[in-house]
Amino acid sequence: MIRKSLLTAFILLVLYWAFILINADRITRTGQNQYARNLVSAEEYLYENGQKAHTLILGSSMSSRLVMDSLPKGFYNLSMSGLSVHDGLQLLEKAKQKPRVVMIEMNIVLREANQSFDEDVLHPILYHVREYIPLIRKKYQPLGVLKALYRDRMSVSQDYTLFTLPKEVYESEVKRLINEFSSAEQIPKIKPRFLALKQAVQRLRASGVQVIFFEMPFHQAATQLKIPRLIRSNFSLLFPSREYTYVNRPSEVYQTTDGVHLAGVEARRYTCYLRNELRKKKPELCME
Repeated sequence: MIRKSLLTAFILLVLYWAFILINADRITRTGQNQYARNLVSAEEYLYENGQKAHTLILGSSMSSRLVMDSLPKGFYNLSMSGLSVHDGLQLLEKAKQKPRVVMIEMNIVLREANQSFDEDVLHPILYHVREYIPLIRKKYQPLGVLKALYRDRMSVSQDYTLFTLPKEVYESEVKRLINEFSSAEQIPKIKPRFLALKQAVQRLRASGVQVIFFEMPFHQAATQLKIPRLIRSNFSLLFPSREYTYVNRPSEVYQTTDGVHLAGVEARRYTCYLRNELRKKKPELCME
């Protein structure tokens, strides 16, 4: 009886994996929530297409809004909502293949790495098991796969219209952002976060990886407040422009959905700006 059950389970797993292989190109965005989507993104980077990328983008939910089909082939976006560049850097250190270039978002650099997330992805045993048994990766959980295939069948295309919160909620979010960026509470975080970033960047450069820094646009009223200015000044001090490439925040005003995040046509507009700046500063990255 036990042998029969094990055989049945094995056959079902083989059939399910065959189903996955047949539909591989259609199985995307399978995460059921923000945390799961971050896990999927991390696993895709470590085990799948991310390892073929020559340019890796690291950042927070701000950079996760980049429209990747507006960037050249060979770019992979490992920006994750609710996390920061420090999480991406920890994953990068574990990866077998290092990209030629790493692009680091400057905005949310004061948020420390989420150790719980990093432990989930980089579990000393499961990390290696997932490499050789893809079925146990978050991406291939049955509910997520069904969601992706249903979305594909319903032909849900990405909407590039600009979504914003209701006016009262939007104004409240902008006020919260201004208060946060004006507060001195984050100042004690600056030294340890930049020290960690400096050490990580030094390790990357020692392994031959080029580093580019870029700043995402956000609400105009918050751009020159205390915390953003301190962040920029620390970048300039520790990573001087004579040694590092910067893509500065564009001078044009961008409409955000909540004071922080771009979406729709604005996300695409900034992505095109980023590509154009890279074409000027690093033309070799934009040769498809």
